[in-house]
Amino acid sequence: MLPKKILLLDTEAVNLEKPHIYDIGYIIAELINGKYVPIVMEHFVISQVYDNKALFSTAYYENKRALYTSKMKGKTAKKILLGHALRHLRNDMKKHEISEVFAYNSPFDKGAMEYTTQFYGVKNPLEHCNWFDLLAIANNFIHLTVGYADFVKANGFIGESGYFMTNAEVTFAYLTQNPEYKEAHLGLDDCLIELEILNECIANGYSKLIKYKGKFLKSDLIQNFRVISKGEVFDFPYSKKINSKTKNAIILT
Repeated sequence: MLPKKILLLDTEAVNLEKPHIYDIGYIIAELINGKYVPIVMEHFVISQVYDNKALFSTAYYENKRALYTSKMKGKTAKKILLGHALRHLRNDMKKHEISEVFAYNSPFDKGAMEYTTQFYGVKNPLEHCNWFDLLAIANNFIHLTVGYADFVKANGFIGESGYFMTNAEVTFAYLTQNPEYKEAHLGLDDCLIELEILNECIANGYSKLIKYKGKFLKSDLIQNFRVISKGEVFDFPYSKKINSKTKNAIILT
């Protein structure tokens, strides 16, 4: 059974080697009628990193500074010290009794949070939480579908090594059937599309807190036909397409 409330987190960091977090976005969402609905949304720009021009200039998305300036002027994002941002997060989690954290490619966000809190000597409010990787969940409930395979092949979303692209950008492009979609790479904006991805996984049968392992999906892989009956999932491998343009699952109620 899925929890009544969850935390969905997205962080942006300067790089992979020294992932100083400069952007924290999060949503606390409540499960209502089989779908997670936002009840708290926050977007924090971390001043220790953002205001350090030498450090922030090394960020992969340093060119988005103008977008942050616009959001802060519009008060849709707040520039704040790391400790103050994490105090807000800790208080929200305590108020809503949150112990499960979802993130797309969660090992990165978890590692970046550990690195940044240790570097700045701040307590990590997520240290003892249960983390769930939304990328791995989507691998099992979206990326294995015939519809997704057809979409990435039709639009060239296949890497040089022959693997399907399964990042949040391509996954949301598939859900909206908009191959031109570009991810914002801003904390809260990314949380919003990732919540849509999670809800699609639930619609496709994700119903239990299982820590799925990520998959590298090749364009020539054998597909699975999925039957979902009363919350139980049954996969049947096949090598030829079934007559389905969007999904390869049926749900029995």
